Amino acid sequence: MEKKVFIAIGVALAVAIGILVALPGEPQGQKTTIAPQKNEKLGLVINPPSQQVTVDKIRQVYSQAAESGAGRTNLYLFWNHIEPEQDKYNWKDTDILMNLNQ
Repeated sequence: MEKKVFIAIGVALAVAIGILVALPGEPQGQKTTIAPQKNEKLGLVINPPSQQVTVDKIRQVYSQAAESGAGRTNLYLFWNHIEPEQDKYNWKDTDILMNLNQ
């Protein structure tokens, strides 16, 4: 009885190895690449790590976000930055960030 079990296990292993060998594999040296797709449901919140961030650094961050497939970004606007003094508005930085977010 044990002999039959060992024979059955041996046959099963031989069949499994034969199937694995017969399966087509990926050619050596070739990598599969997946083209990025834009996903409008995927978004990122981008906050500068410090107050000394440059436009070039933000441009780089937005570029990386676009490459990741993010379809949108959230931009926090702080009213004390937009209106530093009452009735005096500064949209310059916000305009720069919104233009980078395309």
